[in-house]
Amino acid sequence: RPRIATAVHVAVRRPGRDPRRLALAAAGGHLRAPHYADMLRRAGVDVDAADPAAELLRGEVVVTGTPQEIAATLAGYRTAGVDEILLNPAGVLLTEGVHAAVTDLEEIIAACHRLPERPREGANRH
Repeated sequence: RPRIATAVHVAVRRPGRDPRRLALAAAGGHLRAPHYADMLRRAGVDVDAADPAAELLRGEVVVTGTPQEIAATLAGYRTAGVDEILLNPAGVLLTEGVHAAVTDLEEIIAACHRLPERPREGANRH
């Protein structure tokens, strides 16, 4: 089977951070692209909602939480058969800078390494 890869917008929840602001910074521009908006609608994300930032968070287009919560969400991707997960801290990068984005990535990756290894869906199928 072909390898499956996905990019996931991520942001660690921290005091003073507004997840809606991060969500719009990360993915708000994509909402104007018809193909991206169509993809999100097909996935059940109401991009035409009065509060598109809340929809991006509800639909986990942007995953926020503690590093451990984010790692647990990402583990679900692996269990579902995703081979490669690209962590995209664009919301943090665009609102707080490189250092904050790298700090988030380091904490999320460390939390992922602490998770027990789980088998992927269909891993033993031929």
